[in-house]
Amino acid sequence: MINMIKADLFRMKKSRLLIIFLLATIGTYMISVLTRLAGGISLGMPVSFSEDSKLDVRMMGFNFTWYYLMIMPVYMIVTADFGEKTVKNTISSAISRKKYFMVKYFSALIFNTAVFLLVNVLFWFVNSAVNGSKYSTDFGGFIKIVLYQLPVIAAITGFFILIAFLVKRTAAFNALTIILPLGFTLVALTMYGIKATKAFAEKTVLKYELGYMLNQIAKNEDRTYINVCMLMGAAVILLTFMSGYHIFTKKEID
Repeated sequence: MINMIKADLFRMKKSRLLIIFLLATIGTYMISVLTRLAGGISLGMPVSFSEDSKLDVRMMGFNFTWYYLMIMPVYMIVTADFGEKTVKNTISSAISRKKYFMVKYFSALIFNTAVFLLVNVLFWFVNSAVNGSKYSTDFGGFIKIVLYQLPVIAAITGFFILIAFLVKRTAAFNALTIILPLGFTLVALTMYGIKATKAFAEKTVLKYELGYMLNQIAKNEDRTYINVCMLMGAAVILLTFMSGYHIFTKKEID
């Protein structure tokens, strides 16, 4: 088990994808600090805040960007094994399927959530030092938003891991993870434009679209809604773990 983790870390350190991940992550936040403008990838419902919202809180509303950032670590930790055909050798010589899945699942989950926490905390300190209190909220209020978003962020990682174990192909993994949000938004907006499904789309589909959830959690105005989002995140983590575990331990490896 320890050897698997060491092997994953070694491979990540040697991967150009890790450099791209770090540059993209740091660059996203540094642009915000230097321009004093919040920004990032936004699909579906628009990102909106009150006039008095500080830069760091506004930036948390754009954390849908993390959806695309977190594809890369999951690819390096999980999907690459299928692409390089090393799964069978690892399982047959060193570790059972059950342990293999658990190590991969929790390694990817811990890595993504830890980086999410670390980068956002570092952003708060850098933004506070560079731009001052005019553009930064108090640390307690900021870290509360980070922790509220954490179950949703962890759920995204769990979803990626499930896809990786389902498709077992690097190209299919990349295509599905990149296209799915676009497809979801297209369907949701189409439903919103149809009179018969408009109410359902507005009250359910768009209300719980990933980017909108992260935006509303950052606004921190509706605690009931935040609790629902956190519970949904926890449910997705549990569901993806159980589903992925069953799929990988019961089916033959290609």
